[in-house]
Amino acid sequence: MATSPEYIEFVCDSVRTAFSGGVRYKKMFGEYMIYVVVPVPKPRKPKK
Repeated sequence: MATSPEYIEFVCDSVRTAFSGGVRYKKMFGEYMIYVVVPVPKPRKPKK
């Protein structure tokens, strides 16, 4: 059963509320691939 565009939008909206990063999707091989971009914190400098 193929995923509808409405359902993939619902899933992406749900993921957006859980993560502070960006969410996008792309149709591939007859279904969708969801990309979640989560910001990586900068490394802290060690204290001397």
